[in-house]
Amino acid sequence: MLISKSQPLSTGAIQLQWIDALTLNKVRGVFSDEKAVLNAEEVGQFIVVSETTVRRYLEYITSKQQAEIVYGTVGWPERKYLLPKKQTA
Repeated sequence: MLISKSQPLSTGAIQLQWIDALTLNKVRGVFSDEKAVLNAEEVGQFIVVSETTVRRYLEYITSKQQAEIVYGTVGWPERKYLLPKKQTA
């Protein structure tokens, strides 16, 4: 399904007003290397979008089971995201 820049994504009966297809594709595009494990700040710096916005998109992608969360070390936990190669195309 193609989604124009101005259309919100729809999940069944629920419309996600804050999900923009262009931004979603930019976030997914950052993970072009199949071994890329990045946090929201790193992704935001790469595509020049706020960390909070990127985190929302990454949580959306994760909720669709299209990404994995990799937690940081004990003492300073950090959420990093890994998208399987097939989801970035």
